[in-house]
Amino acid sequence: MKYLLIIIVSFGFLACSQVEKSNKLINKSIILKITGEAKVQPNEAFVNVYLKCINKNIAKSKTCLIKQSEELKKLFKSYKIKQEDIVTNNIAQSKEYRWHKNTYKFDGYKSATSMSIHIKNLTVLEQLYTKLLINKQIEIGNLSFTHSNLDSLNNAAYLNALDKANIIADKLLKSTQATKKEVISIKNINIASTPPIYDQNKLLETENNIDKAKEVKEKTVSIYNGTMQAQESLIIEYHIN
Repeated sequence: MKYLLIIIVSFGFLACSQVEKSNKLINKSIILKITGEAKVQPNEAFVNVYLKCINKNIAKSKTCLIKQSEELKKLFKSYKIKQEDIVTNNIAQSKEYRWHKNTYKFDGYKSATSMSIHIKNLTVLEQLYTKLLINKQIEIGNLSFTHSNLDSLNNAAYLNALDKANIIADKLLKSTQATKKEVISIKNINIASTPPIYDQNKLLETENNIDKAKEVKEKTVSIYNGTMQAQESLIIEYHIN
């Protein structure tokens, strides 16, 4: 009976030792999903312009359009916009009609083209945009903003996500018995950049200035270009002990 008791106690100590070793081998980790942000002021813009000429002589309609296009390119050149930053579409020609006294009347042949202009120096944008507005032969399409180094903006958003994750992980450590953390895995979820964010009051101010510029020939339009924002998400796993 004495030998049996010794054997049982020995097995009890062995079992406790195995449980303690097992607890030490358990991997403790924290997994965080964090979204980082980065903001920057745009430094470039794209504007689309539409040209058209209507004449009952098809050849004169086309000649008129070519002349307008050349004059417009000279305007862009005066603002130091390079030829490679001007993309011109092919000339499209069609018949133009207007509704008059319950019937369609032939107005002439319409020759039309559109241009996309890449403006790399935003300091000239307000003056150039005003010149385009007061030209009755030109219709302005979309005006959009971008940045010359979007990759840098996205990278800054990733770093912001990592900084946020480290701060949260440190706070979580304080609520546990662990004292150290180590990053063992980082995965990016998706890439989601947002267009410029506009302040509504300033946007309305810009629209009002555009309307006034159409009435006052030499008035300069004040344009608010907003703020570009990139958002990037990471899943970060920490080993803690």
